[in-house]
Amino acid sequence: MKKTQISFACLLLLPLCSFADSDWKAFDKDKDNALSIIEFANYKSDQYAELDMNGDDKWTRSEYVKGLRDMKGIDPHWLREKFKRFDKDGNRVLSIDEAEAEIAKNFKWLDKDKSNKITPKEMPKRF
Repeated sequence: MKKTQISFACLLLLPLCSFADSDWKAFDKDKDNALSIIEFANYKSDQYAELDMNGDDKWTRSEYVKGLRDMKGIDPHWLREKFKRFDKDGNRVLSIDEAEAEIAKNFKWLDKDKSNKITPKEMPKRF
């Protein structure tokens, strides 16, 4: 997957990365202090590109767990369970379709005011 191909798919796949205000501003292309689904997808794709440790354009369970554990110190057992919920076909690799299904659910959850934008107020401190 190239970065442009994974932008949408990576939107909310791994929901425990730190969300810094400076990061927000860099991806808020229309400068409205809110992120559309596309702007947020671009933000997340930069983070998730790092998780493809062997560069094979796939996210395996091992890469998911190790990458987030190393980056954020998150409990590996919790990460394995989260990956298992995302990996609907059980092949230990996340597909674009699986990622997009989670993205849609998570974006809807984050958009508390149903404006089709995520504002800094709507964003959890750790995401």
